[in-house]
Amino acid sequence: MNFCLLALALFFPILALASEPRLICGKYYFRSKAIHSNLRFTSNELIFVCGGTTPGWENIPDTQARLHLSTFLRSRGYFKAEFKPEGDKIFVELGERAEVGKIEFRNQPPEFGEMTFIPIKGRVLNSDLLSEVRAWSLSRLKALGYPCPRVEVRAAYESETAVVELYPGSRQKVVNIRRETGEGLKPGVLQRYDAFSLGDFYNGDFMALTSRRLIASGIANYAYFKDSCEQDESEWGHFQQKVFLTKPQSLILAAGASTEEFPILTAAWKYSDIDDRASSAQAQLYLSPRRQTLSSDIRYYLLENTPRFFLLPSLKTERLSESVFKILRTEVAFGTGYIFDTSTEQIVLTSSPTYTFEDTLEGAGPAKSRYLSLVSKIDVMSHYFEYFQTSPRTGYQVNLQWMTQSEGLGSNFSGNQYHLAGTYLWNIGKYDPPIVVLGVRVQASTLHVNNLGATPQSFRLYLGGDQNIRGFGRNSINNFNEGFLTTSYLGFEGRLVGVLPYQLQPYLLLDFAKVGLTPFAWDEVLLYSPGLGLRWQSPVGVLRATASRGLVERSTKLVEGVDTSWTYFLSYGREF
Repeated sequence: MNFCLLALALFFPILALASEPRLICGKYYFRSKAIHSNLRFTSNELIFVCGGTTPGWENIPDTQARLHLSTFLRSRGYFKAEFKPEGDKIFVELGERAEVGKIEFRNQPPEFGEMTFIPIKGRVLNSDLLSEVRAWSLSRLKALGYPCPRVEVRAAYESETAVVELYPGSRQKVVNIRRETGEGLKPGVLQRYDAFSLGDFYNGDFMALTSRRLIASGIANYAYFKDSCEQDESEWGHFQQKVFLTKPQSLILAAGASTEEFPILTAAWKYSDIDDRASSAQAQLYLSPRRQTLSSDIRYYLLENTPRFFLLPSLKTERLSESVFKILRTEVAFGTGYIFDTSTEQIVLTSSPTYTFEDTLEGAGPAKSRYLSLVSKIDVMSHYFEYFQTSPRTGYQVNLQWMTQSEGLGSNFSGNQYHLAGTYLWNIGKYDPPIVVLGVRVQASTLHVNNLGATPQSFRLYLGGDQNIRGFGRNSINNFNEGFLTTSYLGFEGRLVGVLPYQLQPYLLLDFAKVGLTPFAWDEVLLYSPGLGLRWQSPVGVLRATASRGLVERSTKLVEGVDTSWTYFLSYGREF
């Protein structure tokens, strides 16, 4: 009884307070329903309702004040507000706040509906949302080849619908690019960074990607494409590229961390404008308890008429301190490379004769190795994988590498190493932003040598850790520290996006691996690890945490003694 009396004593003052009208300004008041809402107006908005001290705005006519107040309320989702004069006061009854039930797109061009805009259901139907829908619709039309679209959005609050009228215009191909290179650069330099070719259908995303590449190269601090929508129809398909050059020299310091490497410190220096073909020189320093690397290279664009061909002299020295080995290695290389873009991907080809000095401080293999190798690489990355690199959701990348050396030709051993690595991401359901992102990662390596004992440590193959099968410790699958001749890994990751607040994204993972002591062949053992993780897109970078369990099926002597307990991993700045 005493408790009930106390509750009533507390409740009645609150109820009495809720029944009091709340002043908006002047003679305008909210009814009691608005007492508990967070509805507030800015001081500038109140001037349009009740006037202010600015000359000409001291007194606002009632009709105008109500019109302004209605506009402000609609922008907050209140479309059914009513004004009820009582004496010298005017009371505002808000009515129900409108929420979005669906979006209705009208006059959609082909392929527009393949991507679904989300999330909108249950959100307040206000001007902010309508602006967001309009911006998304314009971006979507431009990505489909319509550089001059027009979009009108209105709220049908009775049916809780956002109605989007699309006026895409004509789909256009890129006919010509007029470029403003500024002083000191050859005309073909800017073309090097194009994520499209003349004759391709216009894609606003790929135009933006081109500008990003230019900025990342260090040549420009700002770049964009100007369309010809306001010109005659004969000019459609002609675009103008504007570039604002930056200082050629830059220095970037960064830090990262993981439970495998803590801390990680990096420094990168770059000079991006050695000559009028925008050849560049750069040096990088990487420091962690496991790896210390100092590398430098020059990307020299030799031919003016072939702006994507380059020479690539480089020098790298590093010390690796893994649990199964410690080595000191220096590489000197002089390679060539070529970059080209298709309508959907970028392909980079490089081939580098490389001389390596390698000393094994701890672990298997010869104490000193000197070898001349030919290292050839093919790197393929889809434009959308690159476009969404900071928030992975779709696209693919593939890396192929072949490394060969022959005993007697500057080498003290013979062998070939083949390596394939790739990642494919699916935006399940094609929602924007995505709801579920499925990622598949594959790695396959094999080493073809006559004598594993004479093979340098850096050629030997290991598994385990965040780089491949995540339920086992880093390099813990190692054949008693001797390494393997064949390793393969297949990893799956399903990530939920936009389900939890604060940019928290949970995911499930499942990894598989096979190993072997014969080139291009596996042992019967199967390793796998299920697990779960959490990704946080923080304001200062990506944090990822995983917990996974390593399991062994059809165990053999190759994996005898491998730890199969739970493995926990935390990283800052890494992605799947």
